[in-house]
Amino acid sequence: MYRKLILAAAAGAGLFVPIASAQNITFNQADRLNQYYPYDMTVADLNHDGYPDLMFSLPSSFDLYTLMSNGTGQYVDWTIPTVYCPSAPIGVGDFQRNGNQSILVGFPSIYGFVCGGTTSPGVTFSEYSNNGSGIFSEHGRYPGMAVAGVVADFNGDHKLDYVGLGNDNWSPSGIFVQLYYGDGYGGFSNPYRIEALTPETTPTGYGFNITAGDFDGNGCPDVAWVEQSGGPAAQKPILSVLRVAYGDCKGDFNVTTAYSGNIYLNTLHTTDLNRDGVSDLVATWAGNGTPTGGVQIFYGQKGRTFAQKTITDNEASDPLVVADLNGNGYPDIAYVDYVNPLNPTSTTLVIRQGDASQAFTAESTYPFSTNQVDQMRAGDFNHDGKTDLAVLYSGPSVPSNEKGFSFLYNTSSYPGGACPVPAGPGINVCSPGATSGTAVNVLAAGNVDNPAVYLELWVDGARVAGYGSTNELRTTITLTPGRHALGFVAIDAAGNKVSKTNVVTVQ
Repeated sequence: MYRKLILAAAAGAGLFVPIASAQNITFNQADRLNQYYPYDMTVADLNHDGYPDLMFSLPSSFDLYTLMSNGTGQYVDWTIPTVYCPSAPIGVGDFQRNGNQSILVGFPSIYGFVCGGTTSPGVTFSEYSNNGSGIFSEHGRYPGMAVAGVVADFNGDHKLDYVGLGNDNWSPSGIFVQLYYGDGYGGFSNPYRIEALTPETTPTGYGFNITAGDFDGNGCPDVAWVEQSGGPAAQKPILSVLRVAYGDCKGDFNVTTAYSGNIYLNTLHTTDLNRDGVSDLVATWAGNGTPTGGVQIFYGQKGRTFAQKTITDNEASDPLVVADLNGNGYPDIAYVDYVNPLNPTSTTLVIRQGDASQAFTAESTYPFSTNQVDQMRAGDFNHDGKTDLAVLYSGPSVPSNEKGFSFLYNTSSYPGGACPVPAGPGINVCSPGATSGTAVNVLAAGNVDNPAVYLELWVDGARVAGYGSTNELRTTITLTPGRHALGFVAIDAAGNKVSKTNVVTVQ
């Protein structure tokens, strides 16, 4: 379960986060073709080597195509057979509490993909267990057709549960947000309905952009998603509704409408943009029949409301990635800027840099030829402590029956240094060392068994910082001369935690 992350002043310690000056974010691009024409991309470390792996859904195959790291920074082709055609990973986590990342696989028939007349195995989804080396086998099959979902401990028993979008017999008039309780051994309960979506609602993105976070700062995981209706086919204005189900750590939810507007709201991401320990939401938006668009930010508040910030950029397009790409401790917002979107004559990745001001006015750009970008994902794919991008795309240089894929390895200068996560559960403390001046630079990276890592910093027994939705803690504290114990704690979505203490002598 999530932990309440509150900034607390420690005796004799003053906390501040410096605002780093804007700097250019640069990449080294490594390309390869994907002959299987994937349509979805998921990131997880499937073989516990500290390198994120990538799973791709294929439109006409029983297999999940995977780029699996071999532990040296090289990625090899890997296959995960399933009983679904097409199949899509809808959740990743340590469902059996054995330290291995298993996957939930669904059957996304709503996207209209066909598999040569094959028959689906009913209205179900399955959990595929991992032997720790990326070899998977079906562990259990559960009722309910699922398109996308999130995993967390929603009832406080330290076992991963699953909340997904789906139906017991998929139909346009019966789409539900449903909770499945995990038993900690790879099994799940029958679904409990959290909310029924309106009949005219249609998916946006891959499965209503469902995401999880702690949007009210009470320590319990919440769920957010987008409902969209209207548009030219319905001869109505587009209406996007952002819905949030606030959890109580007991499996119950209070569903509210956080936003409603006549725009196309898409590519919903959870992050902690302003580093206050409360989860925020970031999405792209486009005008209703007008050439306007940009980025919409919803800052989570403890009173179960959101403070909104609109960034207007008429060229901003999906997909969207939110991650700290310049190593200043604050997430940045990356999206695609097209010239002539339907047949791009120019494609540029635009990165709006985050800092304590939350203005997002400083930009970096990266040219991406004339490619049509399908998806982007973030991760440290070469294990150097810097956040890279994985990009799936098509374009004039890519055969029509294939997709292009690129790693954009981050070559930016991180002003405070880089800090790779450990290969297994643990915390890597990159600074401070044994001694320090009174301004103590703190840099640590944590790894736990499940997604949604939260990091806390304790000084001499008092918590002084907590960051949500991140595996890195980067800050500066002022300490008085003498010996101080710095405690680092990483907590995941099931409430598992790892910790490490580092003693520093301030001179």
